[in-house]
This record gives sequence, structure tokens and C-alpha cells, in this order.
Amino acid sequence: MGAVKANNYFRPAALIALYDRNVFALVAHIAEAGYAWKLATDFGLSKESRKKWLIQTFILGFPSLKILRSYRRSRRN
Repeated sequence: MGAVKANNYFRPAALIALYDRNVFALVAHIAEAGYAWKLATDFGLSKESRKKWLIQTFILGFPSLKILRSYRRSRRN
């Protein structure tokens, strides 16, 4: 019985930590998507392309942003 009570005691803390991590991930993805929009605008991409980069980066996060940043390097060469 003692183990069950201890398990119930820690459950709310675990849920709060899970919630905090999800909120942080959401905020990070929104920030990355905004930065992707800015980069795509700086590259002179069309509004449709910028929208696609925004959506892709919001869903995938850093890997998509990394591809977009490499596009900038390839345009310089």
C-alpha cells in the first residue's frame, strides 16, 4: 500500500513537468517558424513558398530550419 501512495504523490508533478515540456516545445516551434518566415522573406521567396516553409518548420522544427539556412549558404556561392 505504501508504494501506491508514493506513486500517487508523484503523479501530479510528472504531469506538470510533461505539460511544461510541451509548452516549451510549442513556443520553440513557433519561434523557429517565425525565423523561417523571416529567412524566406530575406531570400525573396514568394508568399506561397514562405507559407510552406513556415508550416514545415512549425511541424518539423530545427531540421527544416537547418535546410533553409543551408539554402542561404548555397545562394551565396
